[in-house]
Amino acid sequence: MNLNEVEQTNIGEITTRSLLRALEDNFNGIRMEEFDKLVEIFANAVGEQCPEFRSLIEEKQQIQRNIVTILRNSMKLDPTRRRLYGRYKLIIDESEDESAVRLLFQLGILNSDPNQTTVFRMPDFPDDIDSELRNVEMLSNIKLCMETGKTILMINTGRIHGSLYDVFNQNFSIMATEDSRKIFSKVAIGPKTIDVVVHEDFQCIVHIKRNELKDIPAPFLSRFQKYSFSISNFYSIQLKDIPIEDQNLMRTVETKVRSFIDHFGKEYFYGYKDETLYSCLLSFIKRNVQGELYLSNIHE
Repeated sequence: MNLNEVEQTNIGEITTRSLLRALEDNFNGIRMEEFDKLVEIFANAVGEQCPEFRSLIEEKQQIQRNIVTILRNSMKLDPTRRRLYGRYKLIIDESEDESAVRLLFQLGILNSDPNQTTVFRMPDFPDDIDSELRNVEMLSNIKLCMETGKTILMINTGRIHGSLYDVFNQNFSIMATEDSRKIFSKVAIGPKTIDVVVHEDFQCIVHIKRNELKDIPAPFLSRFQKYSFSISNFYSIQLKDIPIEDQNLMRTVETKVRSFIDHFGKEYFYGYKDETLYSCLLSFIKRNVQGELYLSNIHE
């Protein structure tokens, strides 16, 4: 599948493919083995009325999209389709060092141009946690992004999520004339709640860590399309898209590095975690101007 091609969804009929696409778009916050079980449950349930849907269990491997493609396609939806079945995004990061954030830019899912994307990150210093002024400043900047149609990435911003309740829910008011159409949403900034214009191109991504997920209320999670990202998953996806000779080379490198680490012991490699190796290997896989992946020269 061409990663740059947005698959058109026919909302007028239900097929095995459209059922899988709906599950991919709405249940990707769970791990792969859980998702496979979910597909099986839906296929069997629908198959009780339409037996042909049971074939989805076998067909899934041929038509299933990877997490990168799903998110990229969702981000590329035009405003009309986004209003029909798109929601804002919640990235569940399996790493402890926010690796998913770096990969969102590295893979071109987010544009690194500051005119296109703004990253909002709240620090955990005591003075900042209790600073209403800092919260108001950040919300004011988010308001500006909403009005101008930027994409925002929110990291560790739980303290201001309540102020964006209507935004996350896409609880919009619409004012339309024959010539124009404006969308508004309420945002609480300090003691005031104001109506803010929401540009048609505005998109929002909220980043959380996997270990934070258990403490987040279910109603908050239900507002988003959820995506679970890990370095190992990213690496597996990228590896499949480079030439087979390069794949074999990378697998050989991985095997030898693992053997080296096991020989001396992980405890002698400061800060080493299971994701560390995949992060290093991933750095060798590059994307050219045509969007094709290739293996960079490791001697460069």
